[in-house]
Amino acid sequence: MQATETPPAKSTVILARLFISAMMAFLMTGIFTALPLGFAPGWLGIWMTRFATAWPTAFVLSMGVGPLAFWLARRTQRLTDMVRGWLPPPTLPCRWHCLRRHTSPIR
Repeated sequence: MQATETPPAKSTVILARLFISAMMAFLMTGIFTALPLGFAPGWLGIWMTRFATAWPTAFVLSMGVGPLAFWLARRTQRLTDMVRGWLPPPTLPCRWHCLRRHTSPIR
């Protein structure tokens, strides 16, 4: 039996998305500003301007795609656990029953 974890508070999730979006926007704009420009004079100012635009955009997008990403992660983990035999198969008639028992679906 698996121990159930309490989900993080909504404020923690929002704060984590704020930090993640800031770090990703900072790194991505830095890399993709340096690639075409190199470290030429004025590079830092251009990078910071792009970062100031990218961070709010990344945060808003993370709020939209975050629930989808969590759903996909839970679904993938559940399917992986079923294949490994850690969870019972779903009650729906599907091929998972056949794969788990190593039998043919057609008798």
